[in-house]
Amino acid sequence: MFPLTPKHLSRFREITRVFSEFGFGFILTYLKRPPAEDKIEINEYRLIELAGNLREMLEKLGPTFIKLGQVLSTQKDLLPKPFQVELEKLQDKVTPVSFEVIASYIEKNLGSPLHDIFIEFDENPIASASIGQVYRARLKNGRDVVVKVKRPGVDELIKTDLQILYQIASFIQNKTNWGKINKPLRMWEELKSTLERELDYTGEARNIENFRQNIKYKKLIIPEVFWNFTNENILVLEAVYGIKVSERSQLLEMGIDLDRLARDLVEIFILQILEDGYFHADPHPGNIAITPGGNVILYDFGMIGFLNPWLREMLITLLIGVVRKDFARISELLIELSQREDIIPAEIKKDVREILNRYYFVPLSSLSLGELLKELLNLAQRHEIIIPPEIVLVAKTIIALEGIVKNLNSNLSVAELAEPLATTLLRKRIFKFPSFKKVALDLYNLVDKLFALPEILESSLANLEKAKFTLKFEERQLERQVTSFAKSIQFLAIVIFYAAYFLGSPAILNALPADQKGKIFIFITVVYFAGGYVLWKKHQL
Repeated sequence: MFPLTPKHLSRFREITRVFSEFGFGFILTYLKRPPAEDKIEINEYRLIELAGNLREMLEKLGPTFIKLGQVLSTQKDLLPKPFQVELEKLQDKVTPVSFEVIASYIEKNLGSPLHDIFIEFDENPIASASIGQVYRARLKNGRDVVVKVKRPGVDELIKTDLQILYQIASFIQNKTNWGKINKPLRMWEELKSTLERELDYTGEARNIENFRQNIKYKKLIIPEVFWNFTNENILVLEAVYGIKVSERSQLLEMGIDLDRLARDLVEIFILQILEDGYFHADPHPGNIAITPGGNVILYDFGMIGFLNPWLREMLITLLIGVVRKDFARISELLIELSQREDIIPAEIKKDVREILNRYYFVPLSSLSLGELLKELLNLAQRHEIIIPPEIVLVAKTIIALEGIVKNLNSNLSVAELAEPLATTLLRKRIFKFPSFKKVALDLYNLVDKLFALPEILESSLANLEKAKFTLKFEERQLERQVTSFAKSIQFLAIVIFYAAYFLGSPAILNALPADQKGKIFIFITVVYFAGGYVLWKKHQL
């Protein structure tokens, strides 16, 4: 059925054996010979049983299939409800690799015996997942750290699995009606991208550094990276401990205000998405801890989202439209995203209205922003509107955040807390004025270009002459006109240059310290005017 190389056959046999073991052998039969109606009939009780089996099967098959299950769990229209429920329970916990193997792997990657780097190293992992294991340790300098170690051989296993899944996805997409509609190769691309990010610990370390350099939130703590002991297979971080955000009773015992904490979390994540355009995209409870002072610690930066300014603007507008149930604005955004020439706006507006009507009387405190976004994304998929993968990642992040917020305070909703943040950001962008520094720099560049204009004109004339263009004006008359025009431009540039200074001088005076205001202002004035004179002499005709 698939052109598998000998390297893949052993793993493929294992996958088919596990499929049959958990009752999914009929899928393999279906793939060999798809029925004409492209449909598998299963009764409800069998469906619930298979849903539980699917989760256990994916966990047994390892990291690639666990991630595949997580991707499938976000595709609401793709699988029946029982499967959605079970896939959301997927656990990435496995029996740890023995410490002897891990110690040897660390020494091989860092090029030194373990005792030359660490004075203490706890042999029992504090976490063991399908891709890596995490340990407590202490460096020679006395700093407490956590050491994240990739499981030996996991890269090759995932590479093999992805190649097998690519062939299966290609077959389904090309040979079945279901595949032609749902495009499994698109899901394969998402799966591949996610796994590649999680396998590169150096990339995760860079993500952490970027977050540390751009922290705007006083209550956010990001662990420090120890680069001397970090590579693509090993990640050594500052040990920062707290109570898991899901441990509600322990947080209350510690005196944490859960309402305040929920609001802080929404602000941290929503502003990362809408203002920074650089956000932690995996906020499940295991990746968030709280200190006794109520500060938020983020762990695991393997999955990060990036949003360009245009996508941030679109998301702000979409968020406000969703919260205000503005179907017309949401429809316009979806149409704007569409690259199809034959799209029918009336159909999109009708479908958006149907979705929003179901939520119309739902109070904001009960509205699931993530679920509503997922419905809109599924609508876009049905209309073959290509949604940027970053937007899909935002929806997943918000869904995870909603679960955390509801656990902390069931009366709060992310939609209710996010709407004023989005509105404030939109207002800021509408009424945002550039800084004096930016205005001055832009004016300087403009004036410099204006001064250079005569040279550009002369160069253009020379090029015209070389190309033997026939000019209707006499050469002398043309040169006279060009010179006159150039001098006018230079005069205009000087006027703009100095006028800008006089207009901006009140702002400069206000920004200067009171005790030195006069002297500093005179100095700035002299430098500015001298700069203008230098520019004028540089380009003078």
